[in-house]
Amino acid sequence: MAAEKRLSELLHERIDQEQQEHDLLAGAEDLRANFYDAMVIAPMDSALREETVRRLIGSPCFIVSCDELSGGMAVILPDPGPDTVSSETAAKILLKEWSDARPYMPVIGMGHKANSLPMLKKSYRQALNAAKYGVFYGHAGVITAEVEEMARIRFSKQAGEFLAAWQEMSRQLRLHLLALHKEEVYTQLETMIKLITDATGAYVAALLNSLIIELSVLADGQGGNNGSIQQFLAMNRLQDMHDYVRNYVSEIIHLLDEKMNNKDKYIIDKVIRLIDERYGSGELSLTVLADEVFVSPNHLNTMFKKITGRTVHQFLVDTRMSKAEELLRTTKLKVSEIAGSIGMSNISYFCSIFKQEFGLSPGEYQELMQRP
Repeated sequence: MAAEKRLSELLHERIDQEQQEHDLLAGAEDLRANFYDAMVIAPMDSALREETVRRLIGSPCFIVSCDELSGGMAVILPDPGPDTVSSETAAKILLKEWSDARPYMPVIGMGHKANSLPMLKKSYRQALNAAKYGVFYGHAGVITAEVEEMARIRFSKQAGEFLAAWQEMSRQLRLHLLALHKEEVYTQLETMIKLITDATGAYVAALLNSLIIELSVLADGQGGNNGSIQQFLAMNRLQDMHDYVRNYVSEIIHLLDEKMNNKDKYIIDKVIRLIDERYGSGELSLTVLADEVFVSPNHLNTMFKKITGRTVHQFLVDTRMSKAEELLRTTKLKVSEIAGSIGMSNISYFCSIFKQEFGLSPGEYQELMQRP
């Protein structure tokens, strides 16, 4: 069903394009010129109006809306004559008007000069591609067909190297994400975006969509919308795609953070249970506990302190002191017996630690607590 729906959409888009090109050629024919110039204006705001453009140009022209660029319009100018202006002059007039009146300059794509109506169709496509290129990369002013074509040629020559570099960067990004190295993640993402120079919007959309799908796997597919090529194709600017991917990466980091915290908590809870069960063993140590939960001693200590505020050793000592205090308070056992029962065979060390904790030696504490 999804494939059928997309096929239907593509057919409708194709029909719309053909209808627009037909209208454009029909309007241009009325200009009755030997040569034509095609411009596509892509505004950076929504204030662009046909009557304004026509008034500023001030000479015969044909204008039609350009559905492939939101708010854009195509302008066909006849070969300059006594009553007409060249496309270059028209572009300068328009840009001056917008630079004086608005904070954002429009993009004006310009095709090659056409010497016939059939060639005008090609010229219009060139102007449209140039305008799309300018909008996509955040340029302003005039973008000629030559500029857009040279960009595509440059990219095609280095496409193989680019793809290899992109794949390696994607791998590094995933590794940084899994390790939750957040600064490295965002730095890597910025580097990847900068790498996309001169690539077409559709190619970039496919790459970023693929990246989104790869990243969603890291969070078990929980990262919201895990990639739709159509939503990327609907974005006319690289900055919009960049913002979308950056927000998605932030969401993945949040999910991985939660996932890691839950995993860490499970490990720490298990270590606490092991300490409570085995505190009486003199062999119990950070290394032994780390082996039990299949992590390195350093990693366990870092996790443990992050969650409990104490190192594993501190927690073990505190547990032993708590058990010793209870025995001293409630039994007649000798200090040496109590020390042995909590896994501390070195009586001097036990007495020193206990006094630091409770302010009295074990013997003094027992005597004080058990006075009638």
